[in-house]
Amino acid sequence: MGGSEFRRGWPPLTAALLGNAIGVHSLPPYTIGLFMGPLQAEFGWERTSISAGITVLTICSAISAPFVGSALTRFGASPLIVGGLGFGALGYFALSSMGPSIAIFLAIMGAMALLGSGCGPVTLSHLLVTSFERRRGTALGVAMMGIGLSGTIAPFLLGHVVNGSGWRMGYVTLAVMMIGAIPVMLCFLVITKTRFPEAATRRHLPRESIPWNDSTFRRMLAAFFCVALASGGVVVHFVPMLVDNGYAVAHASAASSFLGISLVLGRLLTGLIIDRVFAPTVAAVIMLGSSLGFVVLFSLGGDWIPLTAVLVGLTLGAELDLIAYLVSRYFGPAAYGRIVGVLYSGFLVGVALSPLFFAILRDTGGSYSPCLLWAAFFLGIGANLFKGLPPFEEPIQSEVRKLRPA
Repeated sequence: MGGSEFRRGWPPLTAALLGNAIGVHSLPPYTIGLFMGPLQAEFGWERTSISAGITVLTICSAISAPFVGSALTRFGASPLIVGGLGFGALGYFALSSMGPSIAIFLAIMGAMALLGSGCGPVTLSHLLVTSFERRRGTALGVAMMGIGLSGTIAPFLLGHVVNGSGWRMGYVTLAVMMIGAIPVMLCFLVITKTRFPEAATRRHLPRESIPWNDSTFRRMLAAFFCVALASGGVVVHFVPMLVDNGYAVAHASAASSFLGISLVLGRLLTGLIIDRVFAPTVAAVIMLGSSLGFVVLFSLGGDWIPLTAVLVGLTLGAELDLIAYLVSRYFGPAAYGRIVGVLYSGFLVGVALSPLFFAILRDTGGSYSPCLLWAAFFLGIGANLFKGLPPFEEPIQSEVRKLRPA
């Protein structure tokens, strides 16, 4: 049965993998480092100001996620995905022609997130939860690998363009790439069908509802926020953390590749396991293990710091898989987009805030050691929240409703 799902479901899986590789939630964070030097040289911008573009993009993505979820409920995934790619391309063209105003740069980054998030985890996961049943977790894990692959391949390929033809051509290249992906994506979306309509559960909701009073929903929202708050700062501060512990900048940058690899493996392994083991238990074990790992790193320090990449890869790598998977299992299909949008937004808020708290702890304590305890504490809370999630409810077969096809 699992193999037949992949034989029938390869079009939406391929579309989701491609969307995760080139969406505005993937490429800007992994490629902004290539543009920092050229932008600083031409406009005199500080690197902190340039980095703020990713902060703005993350915050605006958090703002847009619930609206994307609402639009998904009304219009389906296809128009949002195609529109997201189109707006993302326009954003890159705008960046390629911008002048020396840092405010314009930040505004473009924000607009890309607000208008381009239609091609993001909320809609792309929808393609998979409506096409896979027994191997849903595995499909989500494979698709989320696109984000890690983007971080591994894009900087290498784009680096040649930026070094040879300048930063403006680098942004033009990203724009052309997104435009070129639109017809390819359309081909996959046209042949994608909703093959496994879900049965309603006892938590079945009207399509306009967000279950704010539901204890399961609130526990999930708190859990995802805590894990993001614990781990998001490590991604931003990973290289400085290594440098503070005696690593040369070149070695620290090379070691950062462990972060991308661990994120890819974390997503795939989580997806494979949750198809076979109760997903909240898997989440609790991963978060508890990572929490204990950060405590050990606090005690050992020094040469063991690179292992933070593995721990963060397991935690953040699991999150996006789990959001889509748990919502699809706990709640009825009608409000899927809205619920995933809110949970993803809460996750992004934690990701955006975490680097700020890491910086405060580093400046106050004089080292990154307090940050390791911070991560351990909130991962422990997240593990406890996941542990308290109830069993999946049996579907109410008399209330089967089909999801809107992509």
